[in-house]
Amino acid sequence: MNLSTGSGDILDMASEIHMPAPKCLIENINGQLLANSEALKILSAIRQPVVVVAIVGTYRTGKSYLMNKLAGKEKGFSLSSMVQSHTKGIWMWCVPHPKKPNHTLVLLDTEGLGDVEKGDNQNDSWIFALAVLLSSTFVYNSIGAINQQAMDQLHYVTELTSRIRAKSSPDEHEVQDSANFVSFFPDFVWTLRDFSLELKLDGQPITADEYLEYSLKLKQVLESLVLTYVNSVNSGDLPCMESAVLALAKIENLAAVQKAIAHYDEQMGQKLKLPTETLQELLDLHRTTEKEAMEVFMKNSFKDVDQVFQKKLGDKLRAKLDDFCKQNMKASSDYCMALIQDSFLPLYEDVKMGTFSKPGGYYLFIKKMDELKDKYYQVPGKGVQTGETLRKYLDSKEGVADALLQTDQSLKEKEKEIKVECMKSEAAEAAKKMLGEMQKKNEQIMQEKEASYQEHVKQLTEKMEKERAQLIADQERVLALKLQVPMASGSIKMDPICLVENRKNQLSVNPKALKVLEQRSQLLVVVAIVGLYRTGKSYLMNHLSGQNHGFCLGSTVRSETKGIWMWCVPHPSKENHTLVLLHTEGLGNVEKEESKNDLWIFALAVLLSSTFIYNSMNSINHQALQQLHYVTELTELIRTKSSPSSDEVEDSAQFVSFFPDFIWTVQDFTLELELDGNSITEDEGPQMQNFNLPRECIRKFFPKRKCFVFDRPASNKKQLLHLEEMPDNQLDENFQKQSKDFCSYIYTHAKTKTLKEGITVTGKRLGPLVEAYVNAINSGSVPCLENAVTTLAQLENSAAMQKAADHYSEQMAQRLSLPTDTLQELLEVHAACEREAIAVFMECSFKDENQDFQTKLAIMIMKKKDDFLLQNEEASVRYCQAELKKLSEPLATSISEGTFFVPGGHSLYLEARNKFEQDYKLVPRKGVKANQVLQSFLQSQAEVEAGILQADEALKDADKAMAEERTKRRAAEMKQDLLTQELNDKKQKLEAQERSHQENMAQLKEKFKTERENLLREQEAVLAHKLKIQEEMLTEGFKRKANELHKEIHQLQKEIERIKDDRLFESLRMVTQIGLILVASRSRFLNRV
Repeated sequence: MNLSTGSGDILDMASEIHMPAPKCLIENINGQLLANSEALKILSAIRQPVVVVAIVGTYRTGKSYLMNKLAGKEKGFSLSSMVQSHTKGIWMWCVPHPKKPNHTLVLLDTEGLGDVEKGDNQNDSWIFALAVLLSSTFVYNSIGAINQQAMDQLHYVTELTSRIRAKSSPDEHEVQDSANFVSFFPDFVWTLRDFSLELKLDGQPITADEYLEYSLKLKQVLESLVLTYVNSVNSGDLPCMESAVLALAKIENLAAVQKAIAHYDEQMGQKLKLPTETLQELLDLHRTTEKEAMEVFMKNSFKDVDQVFQKKLGDKLRAKLDDFCKQNMKASSDYCMALIQDSFLPLYEDVKMGTFSKPGGYYLFIKKMDELKDKYYQVPGKGVQTGETLRKYLDSKEGVADALLQTDQSLKEKEKEIKVECMKSEAAEAAKKMLGEMQKKNEQIMQEKEASYQEHVKQLTEKMEKERAQLIADQERVLALKLQVPMASGSIKMDPICLVENRKNQLSVNPKALKVLEQRSQLLVVVAIVGLYRTGKSYLMNHLSGQNHGFCLGSTVRSETKGIWMWCVPHPSKENHTLVLLHTEGLGNVEKEESKNDLWIFALAVLLSSTFIYNSMNSINHQALQQLHYVTELTELIRTKSSPSSDEVEDSAQFVSFFPDFIWTVQDFTLELELDGNSITEDEGPQMQNFNLPRECIRKFFPKRKCFVFDRPASNKKQLLHLEEMPDNQLDENFQKQSKDFCSYIYTHAKTKTLKEGITVTGKRLGPLVEAYVNAINSGSVPCLENAVTTLAQLENSAAMQKAADHYSEQMAQRLSLPTDTLQELLEVHAACEREAIAVFMECSFKDENQDFQTKLAIMIMKKKDDFLLQNEEASVRYCQAELKKLSEPLATSISEGTFFVPGGHSLYLEARNKFEQDYKLVPRKGVKANQVLQSFLQSQAEVEAGILQADEALKDADKAMAEERTKRRAAEMKQDLLTQELNDKKQKLEAQERSHQENMAQLKEKFKTERENLLREQEAVLAHKLKIQEEMLTEGFKRKANELHKEIHQLQKEIERIKDDRLFESLRMVTQIGLILVASRSRFLNRV
């Protein structure tokens, strides 16, 4: 099908982002591929981002029908049995995107592959490769199911390594180049026609619309890529991604330079009004517009190797600045010359008429000349050549004044000589002044060029940082795809990963797993499962994750999965929580040489989890309890405190305060849940057994116990070997219900992982705990909770301190506008930011023994506050000095012109100075150094004032003496005011320090109160648990065991009373500790005062 349009039609069509019918993009004539120039014009006119969907497949498989549907049309691409000769190659159809506003959907339909009439199969391979390179979504279409035959037909994909290069100079090992394909290849969609199987994804039915919707992905800039790839094919080379991108970059970067220059010209043309009053006005406008132009370039450019195009842009902008400076000077000169001629021409006409050719005519001419100069300088908007143009004009008329001087008969020769010398001196002074102005302009231009260079460097640095971040993200995405380990996040699922490796009976922590945990800031619910091998642990854990696959369901845990494996999934019912599933290798494997290895796996699962599942088979009987001997050895494997008592029970008595909840799952349970003819629950099952040591330990150590029994999931042995492949509805009904109840209980009742005293655990905290425990095991010692918590506290408190300090700096920078009008204004902002920073620290820290980190934070904030105070003073000084310079210019001019060196001049000076001071006082927000800067300025004027006073002939000596006395008294009063202000400032700072001290104490008291309440609640729960166990033992007739427990209960009761009684004392102790450092700091401050 041909599309007949002129160039105008193409542009209209492109602007509407629509083509009425497809057009051939790449023609295939006698095996030669050619890019169609008319199609390229259509692409070049499209300015929107494009979504490119290409379809390939064997002929007569319905590709064209699918593409017409994507276009929203019944007709378009040919639906004949094969692509006819005039439609061979790749056809294109550009239509408005139905879902994405301001995007164009580009559909590429290719000729059928595998046509027996073709003489060259290589031609199909190039069509396939071009479709891959040009698309953002690649659709492969076939008939029937995806089987080996279908895979064999897709041999083209295996040939891509010989058709495409990622780099222009690839490594000799081809795999290294093709390994980069994943970073720029399109998404792959396989469409199956006449599909006879049930269409499901992960057990869930999906629709064809969902399948097609998935294919809509973005890809930009197509025209140049088409030309580059086709030219490579025709030249006999391989299409190279890197070469194509570089060729495209040259085109796009040149266009970006032109676009930036056009923006600069447009903005300067709109905003610049020539002549500018000063050169700085032009330079400021140039700087703003140049910055915008560079932003335009940075936004539209890419791959600017060695910044070639950015340098071209810089050269062009500098040339344009030079041109604008010349235009500005010319505009100013022309305007000034017109003013001068209008003003001075009548004066020289009077000279010609002889008006000044009389005695006293010279002075009359000079007076008239000065009046015209004053009038000229008062005219606004003359620009940068104001003085230079007038000087040049007057220089050209210099002989007129000299002639009038020489012919003035009222002047003696001596007076004429003096006047001539004065004229020479004035001319020299004017030339010197003009030279200084030129030098100043040159300095301004040099400063502007330096600022321009810095702006270029700044924007280039920002762009390179963004590109670097993008490159890292791309590489990490590629690595994640290769390793099949998704990047961790608080709410994104991942595949299981080994957390603790077990190689040759040596435990080690997997750093990749630690990285996954480090990136999870949510609270954790940690569920660990242990048990004998081949007891169905993996199936239960996969079920908890909501997946059929994940943990391996093999007959035994293979060598590569030994140790403890971790799976982090979003918690299905607790918002902002992550469910961490820990799956351990099977216990009791006869192939193991070291039995203690099982014990350490068991102990680690207990220490790391908040819910601990023990999985076994058949029933809970004596044999099952004997197999659970690991729990009886926990007293040898775990320590609560780093320096435990010699009485072992005393340390293990604290296990219940941090041990997880205990769940016993029994697989293939075959008994009836009855006792003495009455129905019982699963939880009552263990009560049937006689007393033994494992049962005692379970009851003593684990605060909460639960039991679940499971029927055999299927009766068929073959089905049991492939449980992960069976749909739930084909499993035993009782097993389905039992599994559902089990998962529901875990989701609802499994608690958040905490340590002693209510310290919650996140991914960032779990990682260091794992390391601490494993390191202790490998060193030959026993994992100690106290040591692990102390190590973790050091890391967390250091991070909390830095986070709080950063929060203070960030908030101060955002809220302060320097200089502040008063010191109190800054101190109030400081107090608010410090309060927030302390709150941040309190929220993120724990176990800050002796308040070491809180004290360090207080010192850090104190230093940062001092820095802000210094910045505030410096900003005030700079601002006040600038305002003083501006306000004092009239006063300085009057002094230099000798206005006050006349009789009565001192009075005039005082009047002018008082006006200047009054104007200065009216300037808003001068800051804390306003008075000091003013005093310094007045002190610098003291000699001038004294000179004016002494030169005032209208004053008598007595008057002068009184004036000097008044000046001294006024200076002393100002000095006293400054001292008073300084004392007030120091008082305010001292009060602020006291408030800081009080705020630290208040928040510490509140945190201490919360921690003590948590500890008391924890100890009371332990006491209740032990009392319950004691009562059960007495009821069951184990009086001796109950009496042994009495000692633990008595000690615990005494500890609870101590916590209650010592609360006030302990609070005072902690407050005193932080108070000492603050008091010491305050003492140093007072010493400075």
